[in-house]
Amino acid sequence: MYKRKVRIFTIICIMLILLFSSFSATYAQQLGSRMLKYGMSGEDVKQAQGMLKDLNYFFANTTGYYGNLTRNAIINFQKDNGLTPDGLLGPKTYACLKNTHKRYKDCTYLTYSDVLKYGHRSEQVRRLQAALKKLNYFSANTTGYYGWITQQSVINFQRDKGLYVDGIAGRNTINAINKAFVDSKKYYTVLPGDTLWKISVKYNTSTDQLMQYNNLKSTMIYPGQRLLISPSSGSSGDSSSGAKQPYITYQNYTVKSGDTAWSISIDKGIPMYELMKANNLNENSYLSVGQTIKIPVHHIPVKATVSSKHGEYLDWWTEAQYVWTIGKVAVVEDFYTGKTWKLKRTIGANHADVEPLTASDTAIMKQVWGGSWSWTMRPVLIHVDGRKIAASAAAMPHDVDNIKGNNFNGHMDVHFKNSTRHMDNSTDQRHQEAVKIAAGVK
Repeated sequence: MYKRKVRIFTIICIMLILLFSSFSATYAQQLGSRMLKYGMSGEDVKQAQGMLKDLNYFFANTTGYYGNLTRNAIINFQKDNGLTPDGLLGPKTYACLKNTHKRYKDCTYLTYSDVLKYGHRSEQVRRLQAALKKLNYFSANTTGYYGWITQQSVINFQRDKGLYVDGIAGRNTINAINKAFVDSKKYYTVLPGDTLWKISVKYNTSTDQLMQYNNLKSTMIYPGQRLLISPSSGSSGDSSSGAKQPYITYQNYTVKSGDTAWSISIDKGIPMYELMKANNLNENSYLSVGQTIKIPVHHIPVKATVSSKHGEYLDWWTEAQYVWTIGKVAVVEDFYTGKTWKLKRTIGANHADVEPLTASDTAIMKQVWGGSWSWTMRPVLIHVDGRKIAASAAAMPHDVDNIKGNNFNGHMDVHFKNSTRHMDNSTDQRHQEAVKIAAGVK
């Protein structure tokens, strides 16, 4: 009886070993070693599902079974990458999948799977934010939620690249972002112990060139500072992110019923006098429904900053007013405390006239100024369209009040480099000093 039990136990063990070996053999396949198709199972199928999931094509659990969900994911991937959409994971599809996934892991490539727009939340949105962040269009956290900051970042990118401006990341916008990586410039983040000479040796350049590329007045650099190492080949003589000058292009606009020069200028974010000058209009000119006029579009390159905690030092007249346009909401960060609140630019020509967006924003701002309204200037950072701009703010409500229910009766002033007072059209040196603090310049 004992011997019989031993034999039975031995047979069971052998069967389990054989079954496990067969199971392991099935799942030991490495992706790319065989053609995968509907109905197959294996570790290679699971690997493919994981890669497709990373790229936002596959949304189920990675089971290792090649079912309808996997086949449909492959078909969609093939369509988006110009392959024959047969649902088979063969050599060509595998090579494309492997290459695409590698670029995704490097955070330098986006795949198109669906139109991304306000309100979406997905891994693809997070990668879009990461891509825009690397291109200096997005400065917030990469949350994966397509909110107003992401939308404005996309709008800013579309404007700069001459795309249709709608704030939606469709195929053309994503393709343009991918191309921007190819054309992007080469930067280096300064580490403790670095000197300009060490960096020049490392990248086979010179200290003089690095100083020229980055508009440096001396060889003094700081940990965390972002330096341009070399201009891109297609930069048309652009010597640095700060040296490239703003430029203007024009878009046609067809006048609609109810339009005025003032309403169009507000909607397009440009001063009314500039709109009128571009179209040879004056105060006595009338606009006709159906009339085509030119809209100046200002392209404001991103400037290098002294460090990650400082903002771009943008001139109000040629740069800042075209980034934070009338009607836009910005997140304001107090330079000293780091507290943030939202302000909307409601008007203002010589500087930005702004108002807190909500009563909650007003409460935060009042706390920053010590619990009472004040003309005291504080250095602040303006987060708008994915950018961070050095500015100065005074929190005293006065004159025109556009936003109701925010517990702030009037508007307040935000100044930028070279902005002036309304009363005498002169710069306020106290504001200018605060702007310099926010920019980290002397």
